[in-house]
Amino acid sequence: MLIVEDDAHIAELLRMHLRDEGYEVHHAADGHAGLRELERGYKLSPTGAGEEGAA
Repeated sequence: MLIVEDDAHIAELLRMHLRDEGYEVHHAADGHAGLRELERGYKLSPTGAGEEGAA
């Protein structure tokens, strides 16, 4: 699973909880890094499309 989140604290909390649920978790700190990660072949990427700068 890929988390794209610029707030490191929130990203770490999400990562910990998702790993506890058995997911393999990767983190990208911004949209540009997230797009580069998506090239690796993720099947699903939930986004905060309504957030500022997400377009």
